[in-house]
Amino acid sequence: MNIPLTPHTIALYTDLLMNPQKYNCDYKPLKECFRIAKKVTPQDELYEQYVSYINKPLLKPVFYIIMRNMYPVLFGADWHKDDSGELIRGRLGFKLEFIKPL
Repeated sequence: MNIPLTPHTIALYTDLLMNPQKYNCDYKPLKECFRIAKKVTPQDELYEQYVSYINKPLLKPVFYIIMRNMYPVLFGADWHKDDSGELIRGRLGFKLEFIKPL
């Protein structure tokens, strides 16, 4: 799939994921699929969980851009200490957890 990542493309995907009923999709809006968490969840894990839930193809970069636009203050890295006690940055993600909507 070779789709240009233009602002127009991102806007269309955002509308589709935020208003799926408008396009006769049977999944819940993106914002209903996540809740704030205390720890950072890597963005690739959130992506995999969400794509598994909607059961539709979705480009990773599109998901990441939309999520960063929706949750800019919750975006960050998973910081942890290594064996020597030094603080190191882990994977990028969000202080969110996936919740499968009812």
